[in-house]
Amino acid sequence: GGGHAGSGHMRVWYAPNCKAWTNNTVTLAGDDDGKTSLWISEWSGAATTSVMDTNCWVGDTNCTAGSDKLVCGPMTTGFTNDMVLAFAAYSASMGTAGTNFTAINPEAGGFGEYYCKTNTGSILSTVSATSDESYGMISVAFKHR
Repeated sequence: GGGHAGSGHMRVWYAPNCKAWTNNTVTLAGDDDGKTSLWISEWSGAATTSVMDTNCWVGDTNCTAGSDKLVCGPMTTGFTNDMVLAFAAYSASMGTAGTNFTAINPEAGGFGEYYCKTNTGSILSTVSATSDESYGMISVAFKHR
């Protein structure tokens, strides 16, 4: 099983309960409009069925460096110990992780962050703009075992 969250050109695909990262193959196919990025990460401790708790997506948001944040949410988690993953896509520069989030390998063209939310309730995923440009962002809360 598996599934995805998102809309347009931004999606998070997940494969619950798969074997450890040895000899797994990921293939990306589709339209190449010059805006394609692929991030692959492996996490442990997620539920093995009904994995996704909640998600949100925001696209084509114009931000000004130093004064704007891209905001995805609020989302309302229904389970304790959710792993909240957020990914922002933009053209050139890196962002800054939101409050309580830890950055994941920031690089040109994209930025990731995660947070282990120990309680249920509302959460915002944010990324601070470091240049004037258009951003998109997706955030997904995965249930813990």
